[in-house]
Amino acid sequence: MRFFDESLRLANIPPWARYAMTTVLVLLAFGARHLLAQTVPFGGYPFLLFFPAIILAAMLFDRGSGILAVVMSSVLADYFILEPVASFAIERPSDWLAFVIFVASGLATATLIESFHRVYSELSLVHHRLQAAHDELTKAHEVVRNSEHQKDILMQDLSHRTKNDLMMVSALVQMQSRTVADEGARAILASARERIHVIGRVHDRLTRRAGSVVVDVRDFLCGLCDELRSAIVGSRPVALLCDIGSHSISHAQSVALGLIANELITNAVKYAFPDDRDGTIRVAFERHDDEFCLRVEDDGIGMRKAPDADGNPGTGQRLVRALALQLRGRFEYTPREPGTAFTITFPSESAG
Repeated sequence: MRFFDESLRLANIPPWARYAMTTVLVLLAFGARHLLAQTVPFGGYPFLLFFPAIILAAMLFDRGSGILAVVMSSVLADYFILEPVASFAIERPSDWLAFVIFVASGLATATLIESFHRVYSELSLVHHRLQAAHDELTKAHEVVRNSEHQKDILMQDLSHRTKNDLMMVSALVQMQSRTVADEGARAILASARERIHVIGRVHDRLTRRAGSVVVDVRDFLCGLCDELRSAIVGSRPVALLCDIGSHSISHAQSVALGLIANELITNAVKYAFPDDRDGTIRVAFERHDDEFCLRVEDDGIGMRKAPDADGNPGTGQRLVRALALQLRGRFEYTPREPGTAFTITFPSESAG
């Protein structure tokens, strides 16, 4: 229990009640002293039992009650205890000194207790205000956390619905390709289906971070490479290796990046290793200062001529160039001996 608990203080009761109770406390102390005087030799401490009454009066009521207790105790001690008894005169100098010390100590005690009450009351008020502020912050944090959780649920639901819609479109494209007799048209529809599937994979990797929807590049591109390894490479003697760092990019960037990677890897598998030639395709993604860099390289037969933006590149090359521009990046082709290397460099924005 706290020593200065305000719930135990009776300072708000009427003054006459406080003073009456103070009188009772002093009289009880005087009576206890009179009874104990027969068996306990108080000697030079005639005022000893009055101090508890003064302390209780100051603690339970107020400083005025404590001062009243000091005055009443002094009068009772002077008249009934100090020599000569039944007189307010004090004969011995030592009794005068004890009387003065008692009065001064009693008044100081009552004043100090009142000061402690005031300090405690102010500290208690500050504590209640801090507690109220803490409760408000806790409620606000709970509201924000619930809001963030609700946003996560909505994002997951939207992602799930979008993925289902893309799967439906992919299925429709596949059904349409079965009704087309022309091999070229069927190949175009198959490529379109693969690109739709890449966009669907993006929605599998959506997460929220710092209020933004982002995608982890390593999870996304490694998963894409695993699928392409199973679907396109198959049993061919071509190794598809990934060296991809963990970076977060925006949703829009991830869609363009996934389509570019899908296009470059697919073309490398289809055209760089004819006649079941063995080889290796390497996919790397890393960050340099304020830029991201995607590199897809192979050790195949190479390209007969460099892709020229001013010439007549194929559909895949035009798509890669357009997506690189969408990323505000650069598309670079580097011939190798053997093979080719394609590099897409684009700004990291603020997602990484």
